[in-house]
This record gives sequence, structure tokens and C-alpha cells, in this order.
Amino acid sequence: AYVPWELGFVNEPGARKPHADGRYLGELGLTRWIYGGGGTGFAPEALRWGRMKVVQPDYTDDGWDLEGAQEEAAFLARTYKAKRVDARPNRVYDLVADGSGWDVLHFCGHGEAEAATIEEAGLLLDVRTVDGEEKKDLVLASTVATEAQLRAPDDPTGPGHIVVLNACQVGRAGETLAGTGGFARAFLEGGAGLFVAPLWSVGDELASTFCESLYARLVAGDTVAQATRAARTAARDAGDATWLSYAVYGEPTATIVKP
Repeated sequence: AYVPWELGFVNEPGARKPHADGRYLGELGLTRWIYGGGGTGFAPEALRWGRMKVVQPDYTDDGWDLEGAQEEAAFLARTYKAKRVDARPNRVYDLVADGSGWDVLHFCGHGEAEAATIEEAGLLLDVRTVDGEEKKDLVLASTVATEAQLRAPDDPTGPGHIVVLNACQVGRAGETLAGTGGFARAFLEGGAGLFVAPLWSVGDELASTFCESLYARLVAGDTVAQATRAARTAARDAGDATWLSYAVYGEPTATIVKP
């Protein structure tokens, strides 16, 4: 069950207790879910783990390059045999339209999202200057919402995919004419079982520390709540004040299953 944060309770596996020790709920493994989101409306209790795809843009304009993102992609390739995907919109849209070829999708690069204009939220795959004008190649949350089909029709309640967008602000949600929009709803309604992204801008070091810890704890057998708590603690101990920026959508008791 999920307990509204306004009530001051913490949702941890096997326990509900008042938040009375002066800490943020995020420090205790709090996770989210979108009402009515995720196909059946409920977060899956098992997560897929195995084939990881990484999208790490190589920006044409050097001023946009992120050294931390390059190191992050290299780390995932070494540690989890992650395969890099060409940072082109059509290639990424192909991935989200058919989840049969991957279990984990990880993006590390720039993002932009404002709650007031959430339909324009995007992942920046390239930024270049043409005739003095800045041009951007984007993966849009609105397009993901219409294209995402991660679950097979004959397995609507099986283990869910893991999607981590390690890009500033793209964990934000906002109102649209049709309801709530943003990448979280787009991927969860498309079949993801765990969605992770920052709510505001984060630094390279924090971004890498959080995600490396999250993956390590999930692989070690932790629940989503336990892994989230460990990742937030690791990011906080790294000394960045924005360690609470990561929004984690998923069933707190869920664990990964390996093929």
C-alpha cells in the first residue's frame, strides 16, 4: 500500500511508522507511483534485469559535453555489459516502441522540463549551431507517451522494465489537457516497472554516485526501497546538496529477477 506523504507516514517493506525523527521521507526509502499508471494501475512486484541499453549523446557543440556522462556510460559498459545506442531520436523511439530487446534503459546527458510546459519536456540528443541558430535533437515525453509499448500483450503483469533518465529536471510532471504529463507517466503507462529521474538540476558527481549505488544494491538483492535509500545516502555523503532530487517510481518491495 502507498501512504500519502502529507500524513507523515513512511512506506517501508513490512512497516508503517510515523515520520518523527526529523529526517526526510526520502531518506527512508519512500517511492512513488502514478495513480492509474502502469497498465494495470499497480507497480509490478518484480523487475527485469539483464540487457542494458545506454544512450549517451556526443554533442556536436563541445560546450554541451558532460565528462561525467561519458565516464558513467563507460562504467555501465564495464560493470553490466551495457550496449550503447546511437543517440538519434528515431533509434530511441524504436527502443521504447518495442521492449523485447532490452531490460534496462539508461540515459545520461542533458534534459529539459518545466512543469508549466511539460508537453515540451525532452532529452537532448544533440545540440549544434547552424548559421548562428541553436538546433536541438530531442526525444520528447509526449512522443514517448504515444509510442511506448514495453510489455508484451501476453504478459501484461510480468516483470517490468527499468528506465533511468540521468538528466536534469526530467523527473518532473505537469498538467496537460489530457491529465498529467511528463516522462514518468509516459514510461510507466508504456509498461516500465521502475522509473528514476531527477526533479531538478544535478551535478555530474551526484548523478553518477546515485545511479551506480542504485544498480549495485538492486543487483545485490535489495528491494527498490532499500536500494533507493542506499543511493540517496551515497549521494548525500558525496557532499552534493541536491541528493534528494531523484524521483523514484516503483513498488517499494519489488526486487529484480534475472533471466
